[in-house]
Amino acid sequence: MQPQFIVAGAAKAGTTALCEYLGRDPKIFMTSPKELDFFLRPRTPEDVEEYSVFFKNAGQLLAGEGSVSYLSNAQQAAPQLKANFPNLKLVFMLRNPVDRYVSDFWFYVAKGTIVNKRNLFENILLGKESLYIHNGKVNFRDYLIERGQYAQHLKIFMQYFDASQIHIIFFEDFIKEQERTIKDLYKFLGVDYVRKEQVVKQSNKTVYPGRMMPLFVLWKNVKRFLPTKIVNNKAFKDKLLGVKSLFFNNKKPKLSQASKEKLNKIYKTSITDLEVLLNKDLSHWKL
Repeated sequence: MQPQFIVAGAAKAGTTALCEYLGRDPKIFMTSPKELDFFLRPRTPEDVEEYSVFFKNAGQLLAGEGSVSYLSNAQQAAPQLKANFPNLKLVFMLRNPVDRYVSDFWFYVAKGTIVNKRNLFENILLGKESLYIHNGKVNFRDYLIERGQYAQHLKIFMQYFDASQIHIIFFEDFIKEQERTIKDLYKFLGVDYVRKEQVVKQSNKTVYPGRMMPLFVLWKNVKRFLPTKIVNNKAFKDKLLGVKSLFFNNKKPKLSQASKEKLNKIYKTSITDLEVLLNKDLSHWKL
C-alpha cells in the first residue's frame, strides 16, 4: 500500500484538526502517528518498502498521511514524493505567515524546546539575541521565518507535480467556512462528501505563558540534573501534564508594534509572490 494523498503543510495552520477530521471518515484511512516526516532525507527503495507498512491496514480506503514539514523542506521532499508516488495528491494549508510565526514560536515554548524569558520573542525576532535548536544546529529565528515562505516552497512542488494534483486551503476559510472548505477538499480527493453534524475543532492549539511561567523555567533548568528514570517515568509525566495549566493559558501575548512591522516587512515579498503564484488577493495578510 501507498498514500494517495498527503497533507504536506504548513505547520500551525490547522493540519492536525483536518487530519483528525479525515481520519474519522469511514472512507478514508489516515496513518498513526500523523507526522511521519519520512521523506525529509534521502530514501532507498528498501526504505520506501518500510514506509508502506504504515498503510498496511488501509485496505480499499483512500489512504493519506500528514507531514507538514514537507512544505518547508520542498527541495528534499518534492522530488522523492514524485519519484515514488507520481499520482499523489498534495494538500497544503496556508495561514497568514505573521500569525503562523507567532503561533509556532509559542508552540515551541509550550513544548519546552526553548525556555521563555522576558522579551525573548522580540529579541529573537529583531536580531538582538540568537537561539539554536535541533542539537544547536538550526537558527531558531531563520527556521520559523522559512516555514512561512510559502511561495518559494510551493514553486518547487509545482515543478514536480501538476496543478491538478495540488489543493490549497487557507486557514481563514477553514475556520470561517468549514463545510464549503471540506466539501471542496473532498471533491479534490475524489471522495463523496456527506455532511456531518460534528464540525472540525481546533487541535494542537498553541498555549501561551501564564503567571507561573517562572516555575516552568525553573523546572527546565532543574530536570537535566535529575535521573532519567524519574524524568521519563510515565506517572511523573502525567502529573506534570496535570499542572500544565498553571504555567500556560490561552491568552495570546500582545504583539508589539516593532515586532509586527518587522514580520510584515519580512513576509511582504513572499506574500506578493504567493498572490501571483496562486492568482489570489492576499492583501489582508499585509496589514
